[in-house]
Amino acid sequence: MGPSSNPSNFPRDQKERKFPTYIFLEEQRNGEKVRRDWLVWSKAVASLFCFPCSLFGSPNLTRPGVQSSLLSWNGGIHGKWRKLSDRVKSHQQSDFHRNCYLQWKTATIHLKSQKSIEHQLEKQIGDETKRWKVILQCILDVTIFLASRNLAFRGSNQKLFKNGSGNFFGALELIARHNKTLQDHMHLSAKHQDEEKRMQAHYLSWKSQNEFIKECGKLVV
Repeated sequence: MGPSSNPSNFPRDQKERKFPTYIFLEEQRNGEKVRRDWLVWSKAVASLFCFPCSLFGSPNLTRPGVQSSLLSWNGGIHGKWRKLSDRVKSHQQSDFHRNCYLQWKTATIHLKSQKSIEHQLEKQIGDETKRWKVILQCILDVTIFLASRNLAFRGSNQKLFKNGSGNFFGALELIARHNKTLQDHMHLSAKHQDEEKRMQAHYLSWKSQNEFIKECGKLVV
């Protein structure tokens, strides 16, 4: 997503010096002013950071001439604006910063072109998030439906796609006929049950049912 936009107001330092907002702009030889897109302000800790160095640098690396005060693991620059412009320029001219900046821009180009490993991982995470949203929405809908009608959740057994499994599993099995995502999840869970293997997460157990009921109950006035 890149760095967040900088605010319009900044605090004064320990000596009541006004924050030099002009440092966010770099003047070129031809007089043109270019924004320092790598220089970011953190409102949470009231500090100035170098975005690419915070991402791609390592706190274990020590390089001569590096203005490490602009790096996130050293807390950035805060509470002292004297000679801030010089410190920013010194950091910008360091090899450490240039290498990190290049890595940042290269990664950004790859993500936009959708050809990098990072983009593939990002897509996988996004797809997995969407999948779980569908599954949890179905579980939540069934929980609200049964609880609002004071119907029992569990039956004589806790086996998916088996007789006597109860209203909760029965309702989910019905929805799963028309929802491929939920259907795949339930069949995978049933396979783990039959093989008596532990599944990392399925949210279908009686403990999960009780947690859903409890959370829904907090919203009932």
